[in-house]
Amino acid sequence: MNNKKNNSITLKYGLENIDIKLFFGVIILLNVLVSILLNWFVISDELYYQSFGEQLRTDLISKIVDLKNKWDWIVLLITPINIIIKVLFVAVCLDIGNFIIDLKLKFKQLLRIALFGETVFLTVAFIRLIWLLLFPENLTLEYIQVFYPLSLINLVEFENVPQYLIYPMQLVNIFELVYWIVLAYLIKIYTNRSFDKSFDFVAKTYGVGLFTWVVLVVFISIN
Repeated sequence: MNNKKNNSITLKYGLENIDIKLFFGVIILLNVLVSILLNWFVISDELYYQSFGEQLRTDLISKIVDLKNKWDWIVLLITPINIIIKVLFVAVCLDIGNFIIDLKLKFKQLLRIALFGETVFLTVAFIRLIWLLLFPENLTLEYIQVFYPLSLINLVEFENVPQYLIYPMQLVNIFELVYWIVLAYLIKIYTNRSFDKSFDFVAKTYGVGLFTWVVLVVFISIN
């Protein structure tokens, strides 16, 4: 029992001693790298001609490709903004629960927990990239947009799925569960609560926040 407690304390201080700004920078750079590789090796100019060849004239496709190449840098700009928003969203959800039941966690600690959780989604990004590189047969822009590893959307014919259900079905995946587990484990480390109670805390805070967000996205999509 004491060994487990000592290990938790050691891990907690190990996490606290990591330079969070450097860690955040690494997360951003690796995500940007994935985006660059995806655009260079998967979403090629040829893919646009393959995807739209039967729907649009060649000159129109060329204009779309030129526009895409011109504004590719926007993706690199959006990447850090997207990560910041996600981390803040998760930290705020956790902090609401922290305030209600008084876990005595600082918001800075919750930000750290949320940022470390981002490693799960970074792993997904690399797995997705590798999958698309290894199986390029019959790739389309629509498939790339919809595809998410080990998710519910990949178990059905996505062409038959209503547009407003695609995002919720992407969210139902193994990696989202792993993310919850990582958050719960880190909260356990910081608070010395049991893993079950920590996971329940994640479900009632981040889980509720995520559900609310999904409902909002679906509502907007329908309307």
